[in-house]
Amino acid sequence: MNGVSLIIAGCSAFAATAHADATVPPTIADVATRYADLASNSYSGAANAARAVKDSVALFVANPSPETLAEARQSWVTAHRAYDPTEVFRFYGGPIDDARALEPKLNAWPMDEAYVDYVEGLPDAGIVNHPAEFPSLDKETIAALNEKDGETNIASGFHAIEFLLWGQDQSVDGPGARPHTDYIEANSPNAKRRATYLLHATELVVEHLEAVANDWKTGEDNYRKTFLAAKPVEAIRKILTGMAMLSGEEIAHERMFVAYDTQDPEDEQSCFSDETLGCLRGNALGIQTVWRGTNGIMDLVKASDPKLADDLDKAIGLSIVAIEAIPAPFDQAIQGEDTAPGRTKIREAVQALEAQTELLSRAAETLGVPINLQAAEGD
Repeated sequence: MNGVSLIIAGCSAFAATAHADATVPPTIADVATRYADLASNSYSGAANAARAVKDSVALFVANPSPETLAEARQSWVTAHRAYDPTEVFRFYGGPIDDARALEPKLNAWPMDEAYVDYVEGLPDAGIVNHPAEFPSLDKETIAALNEKDGETNIASGFHAIEFLLWGQDQSVDGPGARPHTDYIEANSPNAKRRATYLLHATELVVEHLEAVANDWKTGEDNYRKTFLAAKPVEAIRKILTGMAMLSGEEIAHERMFVAYDTQDPEDEQSCFSDETLGCLRGNALGIQTVWRGTNGIMDLVKASDPKLADDLDKAIGLSIVAIEAIPAPFDQAIQGEDTAPGRTKIREAVQALEAQTELLSRAAETLGVPINLQAAEGD
């Protein structure tokens, strides 16, 4: 019997002892429950932070000033940092990726800014500046326009809000510098429309995060109940799929290597606020949180292969260190020759994440739940 079989066989016995002996590994059911609790707490925290964005945006549009704009921006940073670690709960058909397609409504990118508002050289661009074509800017309209006629036609979610708060990033050293006067009617003919759009976009983010949080709540007939009622090994497969997909395909490739390869700031995730490195670190910390802690995946792997567990724990820690070593801002780190310090640090981080992903795949095999990372996103 391998380690995971022993854990399954001893499920009821281990539960009865409540882990009085610290050397006794958790059951798969224990790990699945802890993961569901993490998902519930993480999405609830993200929803709370999004409500703070809603409140600060309301104060800003009621009284546009440099101070209220700075407060709204900071609330966005705080909220997105709360959301970043939740991305480890993706990639296997869970609530964030089900038929409602909430993830693209929350965090889709890259974004064609001119789809929403003016950009340099196009002062009349965007939904905001076409009242005849888009007379209503309510939540339903904004939601319906998200990704309409193209994946870069982002109308809702964190990055649409980010653009409305910062504007285009035209600075080498800092983020976008949209003036607060864009929200004063005397200075901008569509200021009220822009304010309405911003308010409803923040309301949508709150609603979508609340919906996902509710699906992970305890004591309800929801996704959490289905997740925990399924075969325990299926829960472990989903957990490891989410960790490995986020680590390799998403962070290393989509979020880092694409921008490294093109050297185009438009390919970085949070290009308006220059918060990309914070996003990457938050994603990586989400993986570490699911891996470590009481009843973490690490405990299961350690029961089957202690050396693999130790190697993977070190690799996860090193990937975070490697991301933190990339010089800010990310849009400048991607520039230059391959020998440039920023590009070197990005390559090192990508390599660390790829090594981590390989070990996560080996861990899945060790636990008897091999994962297909190419097919995972469409599960």
